[in-house]
Amino acid sequence: MAEQETIFGKWAKERGIMESEMKRSISERIRQGMNDPEPEKLLKKCEMTSLIIDFG
Repeated sequence: MAEQETIFGKWAKERGIMESEMKRSISERIRQGMNDPEPEKLLKKCEMTSLIIDFG
């Protein structure tokens, strides 16, 4: 049976890093956002991040 690739695996492969590094990077971004005292700024960061992820 063929193994399914996770989204983390796909993003990691596109960036030439290990899947664990990709997960760690995303976790850190989430942690930074959760501790951000300016929610509006966080929203703009998330919008920009999704554009970067969606469009490379």
